[in-house]
Amino acid sequence: MLKHHIHLITSPHEGTLKLKLVTMTALVGFVAVSCSSSKSDNVVTTRPGPNPGSITEPTTRTATGVTDTEIKVSALGYKAAFGDSLVGAQARFKRENDAGGVFGRKIVLTDFNDDNQTPATDSSLATKIVEQDKPFAIVPVMTAAFPAADYLNNAGVPYVGWGIVPDWCNKTAGFSLNGCTDPAINSTVGNFGPQAAALFADGKIKDKTIALIGTDNASAKIATKSFGEVWTHNGAKVVTTRNTVPLAPTVVADFTPYAQQILQSNGGKGPDLAEFVLDTGTTVGLAKKLRELGYKGVILT
Repeated sequence: MLKHHIHLITSPHEGTLKLKLVTMTALVGFVAVSCSSSKSDNVVTTRPGPNPGSITEPTTRTATGVTDTEIKVSALGYKAAFGDSLVGAQARFKRENDAGGVFGRKIVLTDFNDDNQTPATDSSLATKIVEQDKPFAIVPVMTAAFPAADYLNNAGVPYVGWGIVPDWCNKTAGFSLNGCTDPAINSTVGNFGPQAAALFADGKIKDKTIALIGTDNASAKIATKSFGEVWTHNGAKVVTTRNTVPLAPTVVADFTPYAQQILQSNGGKGPDLAEFVLDTGTTVGLAKKLRELGYKGVILT
């Protein structure tokens, strides 16, 4: 569970906030380029690799967005919060291209298609991308409103990104960096418990009090519910779960009300740990306000 987060973990004796940003790198295995001929524009004839036993491309393959020299991909997501993921993807593709590309083809990623994290816009943009831009794949996908998953999956267009909503689950064309987040579908148990126990001075989770706060949107509500269930499963007590923080690009001018929601939980004593499901800027602002108001517990996001 920890690996699914951007982490900001602080304790009162640290003095300053320590922020660890986990950069999303769009690592796509375009090793054997192949898609169904039903959606192809180009026929690419290729040759086997020069070394015996090496991975070789099929002698003939058809694929939309693939030419003898390029593999075209597009990006889709919520630009206000995740626009910088384009930088990570371009950096990863540059490394591949500088090494010779994929069977001599350069991966070309142009721009970030902004869905404003709105379902209707997400769906219409995905249709536009597939029908007009005609890429081989969509990468990265970074949005908490992703009804386009069904359309892309049915169209056979591969997509890679941050699977923070259940729309990613049970899809053959979708490749989520963090798997399926729907506990009704993915019932695997991670190592969150032992990892999180190390955040506490006594090394134990049992009976620790946890406050969860997130943005007021569907994906954050799913996340806070899921995280709460994990804490409870590991013996902690969830004392409050709130999704009250407005979503970016709304700017929070005063974090006091949200900090007080945390401090007033657990019978007014505050929790042992506060977990945030927020964007990075809001996370830093709320963490600072909590410390200013005297919160002594752990902050995890």
